[in-house]
Amino acid sequence: MKEKTSKRNNAITVSLPNSVLISFAFLIFIGIGLPASSYPSPEHITANFYTKEIKFASEVVGPEDFEVDLTSPGAPQLLVSSYDRRKKGHGGIYSIPFIDDSPGEAVLLVDTVNGCPLRPHGISLVKSDRDDITRLYVINHHKKVDEGGACLLPRSPKGNRLLHAVEVFRIEADGHEKLKHEESLTDELLTSPNDLVALGNGQIYLTNEIISRSIFVKMLEFFKLKRISNVVHYTGTMWRKVLKEPRYANGIAVRDDRLFVAATLDKTIYVYRRDPENGDIKEIVERIKVGSGVDNLLWGFKEYGVSDHHSLFVAAHPSRSKFMGHARDPNKRSPSEVYRIITARSPVDVVRIYSNDGSVISAASVAIVFRGDLYIGQVFNNGIFRVTRD
Repeated sequence: MKEKTSKRNNAITVSLPNSVLISFAFLIFIGIGLPASSYPSPEHITANFYTKEIKFASEVVGPEDFEVDLTSPGAPQLLVSSYDRRKKGHGGIYSIPFIDDSPGEAVLLVDTVNGCPLRPHGISLVKSDRDDITRLYVINHHKKVDEGGACLLPRSPKGNRLLHAVEVFRIEADGHEKLKHEESLTDELLTSPNDLVALGNGQIYLTNEIISRSIFVKMLEFFKLKRISNVVHYTGTMWRKVLKEPRYANGIAVRDDRLFVAATLDKTIYVYRRDPENGDIKEIVERIKVGSGVDNLLWGFKEYGVSDHHSLFVAAHPSRSKFMGHARDPNKRSPSEVYRIITARSPVDVVRIYSNDGSVISAASVAIVFRGDLYIGQVFNNGIFRVTRD
């Protein structure tokens, strides 16, 4: 296993009186709108095309992210990031093959890395430009208590434990290990990674959110007094910070010279200009106001194995308070929505293609249309949903 580390600057702390913090907490609870943007608002279309939900892979708990694999030797298959966030134990990566266009049985591919438990979060699948090998990049969260026995946590140059990593797996055709671990990418800049997108040239963009921070720090982030959410970039040899925004950075995607970042608190997808050669991020070129708490981003398909960069799918949480209630209590519902962002023109079209009050699917976090059906994963509950047109 290889470990790659680098240094970062010390963070600046801000102190506020308790009375101010209490006021902030109340305002966060009720929600505050953002100032009006100078960018044109996208056109919203409500058309709930998909209405018949079919649950499968019930043994998979917390399928927060997934990828449709159409390029590896095991394709076609759904690769799923699974972690029971309520019990906070182990997680794993599952494979669900498509048999006659229908999902088959879920198979656990890996649940440990280098003797340590795997707690996967966002994942990204990409075929390398260098060797044509399909690799799966997996955000992995460690805990200090993991260390012991065969598990030795990576450390920074200063000797501090690094609790977050990007695990790189090569997808094999057959044999015992269908996911072959190649390396762990670690760095102090991976503070609270949520999602990532890996590119064929070896570059990676990764979002750091604020979920593991204290309420004090979250309030500073909310009012833009301190930037905690950010986007970091892996050049192939080192990590660096490229964006100090947006608020609660979540899902992320790339199309040519554009970087798409979902901001859950802003209910907006920000589109930035980027340099494909060196990965530099430049100015914002568009703000896609979805009006719901946007989560993971996935490009659709225009034909088998060919991405459609004019159709961006995003699962979303319309109620922040109900999402938080569902996180604590599985009996409480959290509404779910799925949007298709049609990027062929500006301003883009935002089409809501699915919605549910949480009675069937609570806290949907990822979605994609594959061969005419809509597939949806969720943050906490068990199982994945195939949603067909009624």
